[in-house]
Amino acid sequence: MTEEVMTTDAEELSDADELSDAELAALAAELCAAVLARPRPFGPPWAHPPLAAGPADQIDSIGNPYWRVVRNLPTQIWDDSAGPTTMWLHADAGIRDRVRAAGLDRDGLSRRYSWSIPSPGDIAWIAATAGERGVVEIGAGGGYWAWLMRAAGIDTLAYDPFAASELNGYAKRAYTAVEPGDDSVAALHGDRALFLCWPNNNDAWAARALTAYRGDLLIYAGQEAGGCTADDRFFEVLESGWEQAGASADHVTYVGVPCRLTAWRR
Repeated sequence: MTEEVMTTDAEELSDADELSDAELAALAAELCAAVLARPRPFGPPWAHPPLAAGPADQIDSIGNPYWRVVRNLPTQIWDDSAGPTTMWLHADAGIRDRVRAAGLDRDGLSRRYSWSIPSPGDIAWIAATAGERGVVEIGAGGGYWAWLMRAAGIDTLAYDPFAASELNGYAKRAYTAVEPGDDSVAALHGDRALFLCWPNNNDAWAARALTAYRGDLLIYAGQEAGGCTADDRFFEVLESGWEQAGASADHVTYVGVPCRLTAWRR
């Protein structure tokens, strides 16, 4: 259900479900320009220019609508990190209303696309890391990463026990075929690289998938031990028999939300 929001300008707000991907990216650019044009009257600026057209921008050659939104968001500096932000903390109330109505907050974007941002460089890195073997993704949600990997020519299988829908708290849209299946199916695909993206916090399924997997290459998008992805057992299994073999240098995450895309071998 979309929250009803009152405007102060008698301006109609866009409904998140009515905006196309292109319209959402354009709105992100419009609102980013608006906040940059009206800096806060005191203290250091909270908003900085977006990634778009800057040195950290990446060329999207396969059609990645999430990236096209993210690259147009304002960036923010938080402690020692910097990145795109969906907090809009010091923006005018009218802008924050439009952000919320359009689904440009982190929860809205994550449910629409993915809980970890796949940059164009990330998909190219996965292709190079997996090599000739295919990929099997467990807990694929709406299949956003799987959709991009398939578009890039990576032979990808995707499984999730719960179909994407408006009632699904993690994935509301389906992007590609995701077969019904839980963590146990990882045991059937040892010939492929295992891909796990942002496993549910304090949930045992990621550890079960990694334990069941018979292959030798894990690609993991998420936080480190003690963060908000997977559970302690997952990191115990990872540390006991796996060694990190690489990381995507092009991975982008929201400021204040640590996330890395790493490869592990055994």
